[in-house]
Amino acid sequence: MSVFTALSAGGLSALLMVPVPGADTLHVVVEAVVEEEPLREGNTVDLTIRVRNSGGDHLPEAQVVQFVPPTMTITSTSPEAAVEDGRLVWSGSLEPGERAVLTAVGEITGVPDGNRSVTTVCVRPAPDATLASCSSAVHTLRGPVIAPWVAGGAALTALLVAGAVGLRRLLRRSGPAQAEEPAPPGPEPEETAEPAPANVYHLDSRR
Repeated sequence: MSVFTALSAGGLSALLMVPVPGADTLHVVVEAVVEEEPLREGNTVDLTIRVRNSGGDHLPEAQVVQFVPPTMTITSTSPEAAVEDGRLVWSGSLEPGERAVLTAVGEITGVPDGNRSVTTVCVRPAPDATLASCSSAVHTLRGPVIAPWVAGGAALTALLVAGAVGLRRLLRRSGPAQAEEPAPPGPEPEETAEPAPANVYHLDSRR
C-alpha cells in the first residue's frame, strides 16, 4: 500500500514541451468508476487505463506513469506497477497498433481544499523520454456527514445559550425591584383640653 503525490499543472506542461520519437503515436485514456458521487473518505475508485500505439514503430520500453493526489491511497494494481519518485509506473512493450489495459484501485483518505480530486495518467515511448500524452479523471469530494441528532443537539444548545443571554440583558435593563415607599405621616391629632373644675354650692335649708 503506497501513497503517491500529484504532479502540478506547470510541471506537467514542462514535461510535454519536448517532442520525442514515437510520442505522436501514443494515446492514453483513463476511466474511473466510483461508488457514489460526490466521494467521501473511505470510498474506493476503480481506475482503468487504456493505452494504444497507433504508429508503425515497435516501442520495447514504453511506460505509463500515473500521478495520484495526496488524498488517495493506491491499494492494488494490475499488472503490478513500480513506485518511482512518488509515481506509479508501468513498463512494457507496445507493438505497432497494439493496445494495453491497466487497472488500479484507490481509496479516498481525505478531502482536499476545493473538494476536488484529480488523477492524471501519462504515457511515454521510453524511460528517458518526456511524457507524450496524458489523461485525467476528476472527482468531487465532500467532508464527513454530521449525524442529525448531533446537529439537532448543537442547534438546541445554541438556542438555550441565546435565551440565557437575552434574559440576562433584560434583567440588567429592568434593575432590582424598588421597595414600596411608605405613605407620608398625617397631622398629629390635637390634644383635647380638660374642662376646668366647676364651683359647687351647698344650700343650708335651716336658714
